[in-house]
Amino acid sequence: MVVGSLYFRVTRLPPGLYPSSDTIESDSASSYQDFERTKSQPEPHVSNDVDSDETELAASEAARLQAEKKLDDILRPTEEDILSATVKAEVGQDEVLVTGGYKDASGLSYFAMVQPSSQNLSDGRAAILLKARQFALSDEAVAELGLSDLSTNAGNTLQHGEIWSAEGYQHFLDMVKSHAEVQTLVSPNVTTLPGMGAEIWVGEHLMSITPDLSGDNSGYDIEFRMEQPRVSGANP
Repeated sequence: MVVGSLYFRVTRLPPGLYPSSDTIESDSASSYQDFERTKSQPEPHVSNDVDSDETELAASEAARLQAEKKLDDILRPTEEDILSATVKAEVGQDEVLVTGGYKDASGLSYFAMVQPSSQNLSDGRAAILLKARQFALSDEAVAELGLSDLSTNAGNTLQHGEIWSAEGYQHFLDMVKSHAEVQTLVSPNVTTLPGMGAEIWVGEHLMSITPDLSGDNSGYDIEFRMEQPRVSGANP
């Protein structure tokens, strides 16, 4: 089995514009993995309250298991024959996180997009509404709809994505409606609590999204992953 190379790239676009400007790049997968391990380590704490200690231990164990799952997802392309894109980014109010760009054997390129917004549940808890979409595009459609910068020959990518303004995203959706060479694979709305993940399956296609509120509550920290089985002959 030949595994596609890992490619790193995140771009934030000026309001109303795409494709890209300011680009941030990373050299290796190890930086992402080390970040995951470091982030998951609980802060040391001493307490005389047994119940509090047990609660913190349970939370620490949950965080450890979650970190292990994330790392397993990132490393899965080295063990299984899949196509995948994984990106983490801070997304502002009304902004849209876009990732993907790999091709299947038919030559179609796959892209996934998610737009988070805040909601309050009936019991008063804060929640996050995720408007997710996944598309398959021909090469012509990729060029005409402004996604060429995300198109990649790598079958598996990390930190490969763009952040669009709400205006740019709406312009894209308006163009999609009249384009014959775009397949809309899925467009669900999912509500979840901050820090809790949601998985959306369509056949063998997966979108996994874990949103959280940013530190100053001005936006959202999003972990976004899409994957599907590799089709023989695509992305060697």
